Amino acid sequence: MERNIPHRSVVTGNRNWRTGIMRMTVAVVTPLMLLGLIVTSSSAAGDVQPGQPHGNDSPKPMSQESAKKIAVARVNGVSITMEAVVKMMNNMSSRMRHGSAQQQDLGALRREALNKLILQELAYQRAKAEGLLPSPAEVDAELQKIKARMGNGEKFTAFLEKEAMSEQDLRTFIETNLAIGQLIKKEVSGKIVITEDDVKKEYENRKNTFGTPEKILIADVLFFLDTRSEDSRKKVEDVLRTLRDDPDKDPHKLSPDGTFIVREVDITDGSDHELFAAAQKLSLGELSGIVTTSDSLHVIKMLKHTPGTKVTFEDVKASLDKKLRADAQQKKMKEWEAELKKGAVIEIIQAKEGEQK
Repeated sequence: MERNIPHRSVVTGNRNWRTGIMRMTVAVVTPLMLLGLIVTSSSAAGDVQPGQPHGNDSPKPMSQESAKKIAVARVNGVSITMEAVVKMMNNMSSRMRHGSAQQQDLGALRREALNKLILQELAYQRAKAEGLLPSPAEVDAELQKIKARMGNGEKFTAFLEKEAMSEQDLRTFIETNLAIGQLIKKEVSGKIVITEDDVKKEYENRKNTFGTPEKILIADVLFFLDTRSEDSRKKVEDVLRTLRDDPDKDPHKLSPDGTFIVREVDITDGSDHELFAAAQKLSLGELSGIVTTSDSLHVIKMLKHTPGTKVTFEDVKASLDKKLRADAQQKKMKEWEAELKKGAVIEIIQAKEGEQK
């Protein structure tokens, strides 16, 4: 079949244009973003070129025109060209840090890029079969929005020339996104149901992670003594008496003798329940008596109290709903992508030795 995928593939050109145009066409672009088929930043410095080796092959330079004519796969008879795969690889590479593209397995990158293009074509074919292609008027309306936001006239023409694409290429890109968007809405997002009970359950499961816990800053005299020994308690009582005689009741003024240390520590009910319970009984600046925990003896002084903040269900209802929908959509998309391939005739024409066909 003559119609082939690269004419619907995303171009890999100037960073400023692509970032700008993607922002201007969020509604149009989103469907292919869900399929993982586009990015919004320019290609990395180590771009793969048409004919560039994948793996350890020897370089075989090839012109872009030649790459357009070489089919590397067919999806129900529709060709995917080498040019399309290379562009997708460059788009994917651009999401990595500068230079990292040269270090990764180009064979794996190629397979992933090809898989994304196969999914794109399968989704487009199904959208067409189900009568979900946008009308020329709908495509034109989106195109006019892009033109208007880019400034129309010479700026738009200059962009097309710089990106070596025609206005028809851009129309085809818009058509593809609108069509796949309608299909995803019908077969994926439209079938996701998140109830308020689902959101409430998520809130109950995670409510301890919302807000901030009550926190108390204490000066803690921590003793390295046997908690069951009477001599130990006498030692702690002596230290406590010294503290109470000090006008400032400052534990840091104590003279270390090797049996204790003085530390300042923020505690919460979750981090140290026993000390926290003792600290809650104190007023600001007050000294405790002897505090016995499961493994040590303490004398503590309340230095600062910070009340906790609570987040109600209503505070996080919208964000939790959004998260649950996103998680459900991600899971549903994986299932849907697998279902798209069922019964499809997918022919890999130029699989490298050792790659899966």
